[in-house]
Amino acid sequence: MPSVADAILDLAAECFDAPTLEALAKLRLSAKLAARVDRLADKANEGRLTPRERAEYQAYINTSELLAFLQLRARLKLGLPIPQNNPRAQPCAGQFPNEPMPGVSIASCPI
Repeated sequence: MPSVADAILDLAAECFDAPTLEALAKLRLSAKLAARVDRLADKANEGRLTPRERAEYQAYINTSELLAFLQLRARLKLGLPIPQNNPRAQPCAGQFPNEPMPGVSIASCPI
């Protein structure tokens, strides 16, 4: 039996037509946004985030995790390959704020 979260994500993926699923599967951060996230990740790893930056960074992490699950569902529904052994597909959880992972940037998360 799938978890409640899995069932909800499957229901959400059912709402999208093929062009929307394709766009969702290909969605990536712009270079400018990726640079901002990298700066926030560096500051988080150094313990130097302001309260406002911490909130922004946590919101990014939460959003990226949800989007990663939706992208996975989109790829599965479209029959697209699921990236394996991709350094940009490393888990995002556990990196914020007190568990830095040297060499891993939160910007490497799917969105």
